[in-house]
Amino acid sequence: MPLLYPVEVSDGVFRLAWYVPLYWREGTWEPDETIILTGFAIIDALDINIVTINIAGGGTSSEQLVRDTRLDFLKLYGAVTYVELDTTVEDKQEYVSGSLTHVVLRVANSTYPWIEATPNDLPTHQWYELLSTQMGDHIIANIEKRGETWTIISFDNQSIP
Repeated sequence: MPLLYPVEVSDGVFRLAWYVPLYWREGTWEPDETIILTGFAIIDALDINIVTINIAGGGTSSEQLVRDTRLDFLKLYGAVTYVELDTTVEDKQEYVSGSLTHVVLRVANSTYPWIEATPNDLPTHQWYELLSTQMGDHIIANIEKRGETWTIISFDNQSIP
């Protein structure tokens, strides 16, 4: 069922948009059937020609699917949704919050010195690269602002062959 949400497309500018989950049902109403979130769409409530839709690929979590679709929607309004960093790791810390591991990197960038991620923020192979990252490694990371933190949404450790 679609849900109507306000979406901030730029500072102080909001649009109403329909969030539309797309499900796939395996089975025929039997007790062992499976219903899976396979896609997600966002439709501008005032102009239905403004639509973004994403279909889940291998290893994409439901949270990533919704986030990616939301970012694609914001891009339609010219929003800059991420920053790319090409930098060196100066320090790495890990902590657990709510049974979720967070990896925090201090990088050689004066504008974005601290960046972090959880397993929910990255595809599995990128998460493993992040876990293997050490001080002095050269990385390329796309980050986005979430609250007070800069969250890693794409990660490539250039020092890992």
